[in-house]
Amino acid sequence: MSFHRRFLLLLPLLSATSPVPTDGAEQRVDEVLERAHDTHLETLLGLARGRVQAVGIVFRHGAEQRNRRVCRRMILRRIMKKEASKACS
Repeated sequence: MSFHRRFLLLLPLLSATSPVPTDGAEQRVDEVLERAHDTHLETLLGLARGRVQAVGIVFRHGAEQRNRRVCRRMILRRIMKKEASKACS
């Protein structure tokens, strides 16, 4: 399956209008990473202001699990930062 085909399958998850509630963010991140998980798959992920936006993440052969953990932590950190900045404003 080509990258473009995989990307089209992920589009509903990556929609800029999809709300990502912070209380369920961990589960949401896991779901997206589970669906995006594939060797050499470059997918678009990222979170800004509680909504999914585009950030490139590459899963490399032999390091999928490590990358998955790193990506999950990175995304959750972004959510926490956004929530903290909202609370301070």
